[in-house]
Amino acid sequence: MKAHNQRRRSRLKLQLDNLYLKLLLKAQGNRCFYCGEDMGDTPSLEHLTPVSRGGDNQRYNLVYACKSCNSKKHDKTLEEYAIHIG
Repeated sequence: MKAHNQRRRSRLKLQLDNLYLKLLLKAQGNRCFYCGEDMGDTPSLEHLTPVSRGGDNQRYNLVYACKSCNSKKHDKTLEEYAIHIG
């Protein structure tokens, strides 16, 4: 599975900007974008529009989520996930 994810991500047009990712995490206050809970030491980078659905590493498509929300969202778009959680 890891090899598959690495191959998929290597095809993305934009590489991730580490400074931007640090600033994004700080701007979110280490809180999950979806549920607002503290993510502790295990934040997950989340694509609002999943890579598998045409999303990319554009800044507007990246947020951090807790492991639980990241797993629940899976390959849903932001809109689909919002409907899913009510």
